[in-house]
Amino acid sequence: MLPHNTCSIIQNASRAAIPKVPLQYTTQNFHLSRLLLDQGMITNVTLGSPASNNPSTFLGTDEQHRRIWLELKYRSNRPVLHSMSVISKPSKRVWMEKAEVKRWVNGARIKGVSGLKLGEIGYLKTHGHGWLEARDAARRNLSGEAMTRALTFRFFINTANSNMVKVAQVEYSTYGHIYTLGDSINKGLIESGVQVDRFRIPETLSIDALNKMGAPKDLRSDIPLLEDVNKLAEYDGLIFGFPTRYGGRPAQVSTLVDRTGGLWAKGALSKKTCSFYISTATVHGGQEITHTNNISFAAHHGMIYVPTGYIAPNLFQLDVNGGSAWGASTIAGGDGSRLPSAEEHEVARIHGKHFGSVTNQFGIGAEKLAARKAGDPAAAAGTEGAVKSAEKREEGVTNEQNKSANEEPKQEASKEKQDKAASDEKQDKPVEDSKQENPAQDNKEAQTKEKTGTFKKLKNRISKIL
Repeated sequence: MLPHNTCSIIQNASRAAIPKVPLQYTTQNFHLSRLLLDQGMITNVTLGSPASNNPSTFLGTDEQHRRIWLELKYRSNRPVLHSMSVISKPSKRVWMEKAEVKRWVNGARIKGVSGLKLGEIGYLKTHGHGWLEARDAARRNLSGEAMTRALTFRFFINTANSNMVKVAQVEYSTYGHIYTLGDSINKGLIESGVQVDRFRIPETLSIDALNKMGAPKDLRSDIPLLEDVNKLAEYDGLIFGFPTRYGGRPAQVSTLVDRTGGLWAKGALSKKTCSFYISTATVHGGQEITHTNNISFAAHHGMIYVPTGYIAPNLFQLDVNGGSAWGASTIAGGDGSRLPSAEEHEVARIHGKHFGSVTNQFGIGAEKLAARKAGDPAAAAGTEGAVKSAEKREEGVTNEQNKSANEEPKQEASKEKQDKAASDEKQDKPVEDSKQENPAQDNKEAQTKEKTGTFKKLKNRISKIL
């Protein structure tokens, strides 16, 4: 069992902004620390003594007083780890079967334990594979004891932020392969820091037809149906997942696409990012052509298509796996018996993270552009860059002031030369021309030139600040 106070120690230290916290050296605490580090919840793990996190003191300390030191992670002066809680207790241990683990990681309540939320991580003690992150255990089709859960503060804050970049993950699957691959897409999206809402495309086949095909009913009912297609306009990015049908999309997906005519007429999906992940029955079943055939949908709506390229190292392997430069994909097999491989899951996770990062760039860029038009350089730099923007602004003004101070003697010397030249020219003019000169007009022109010069200087300063 996990020591009863481990979660509260880490949580309280994180909220109190303590940089490092020691835990008692136990096998359970060590496994938990390793997983927190792997999931990016903490910065580092070292072994030491109660007085120091120096590894050299670890072996010289008796076993009872040895400590595991966690270096907590903070971002923008906020702790990444928001909360932690124990699930299995001595009074009530929670064991989950394979199917229950899969349902739990997708938000279903299992044995009185609420499902994992977006941005939340669960840890299982599995049979024969040690401690694993719950979604990893689900992908490996493992069962185990639910030990603890942790929620990232970054996600906790962002979900309440209406200005957060939002992505809709819209998918259809007849036998579940796309939903399984979509779990890794979803994980990558969350890692990128965007807010993700996942939807199922409604089925158009009758129950009798599905029964004859051997397709399960109400597959992944934990994912809500996308009933109103106009909801897509609320998101900054749209990523679609579906199986191929002869190099194209299934009728169920085409039905959804055909309903977007109203959005097309209003240009409601223009400038949003778009991507696809698919499945085929065979290796050469049309993975790449399915991607390319659906780009026209994105183009007609004015969406920005985002491929993965070769950022996933797995794509360079010669093994039989799905995935290409166009995006993530999986091979289901002719009878649908093949599930997505570990390599395909990794490509999908990278695809989701890449798509979320690109969408973030476009979304944050739009906010910066609006802020710049409004004349707010600090907001244009983003929330996290406000302080840096202010420092740069102050530094820019100081440099401009110094520059102006250095240029003043040069300007005065130049002015003296101009005055002397004007005086010589005036002396060379006939008396009649001198009489015709208008002092008031000359004074007005001088003031206009002075104002124009001042305006140009001010404009240059503002450009440097922005």
